Amino acid sequence: MTGRLRALLARRASPSRWGYVPALPALAFFTALGLDEGIPTVLYLATLGAVCLLQLFRPTLLGWALLFVLFVLSTVSTLYTAAFYTSHGVPIDRRQYVLLLACGGVPSATLLLARPRTQGHERGAVLLALTLAALMIAPLFTAIL
Repeated sequence: MTGRLRALLARRASPSRWGYVPALPALAFFTALGLDEGIPTVLYLATLGAVCLLQLFRPTLLGWALLFVLFVLSTVSTLYTAAFYTSHGVPIDRRQYVLLLACGGVPSATLLLARPRTQGHERGAVLLALTLAALMIAPLFTAIL
């Protein structure tokens, strides 16, 4: 078990750092939107912004998973909210939802394509990283869940 935990924080040597570049402006935008939700949300998102910056210089599997789960959940929640509103006859601003989808979808796609590679002895490390990340990121989406 210690080997798997160590695998989550081990430095990854990969050319996948470009995958974090679209995440930085999206996180800045989400942090600005988080001002309406309160200081804890802003601190949470600012911390994830710091994780994103660290990932540019020292990529880890857990850091990748945190950011990937955040952007996937953001995209899914935006799609769900738009579908819910339109199915109940509530008008939505399509431009706003397209912007929110782009802020979640583009970083999700680039992070998926730039996923850090694991070694043969690190079996199950990606699943463990995604599970831990989901547990850490889910509180941001409790109003939706």
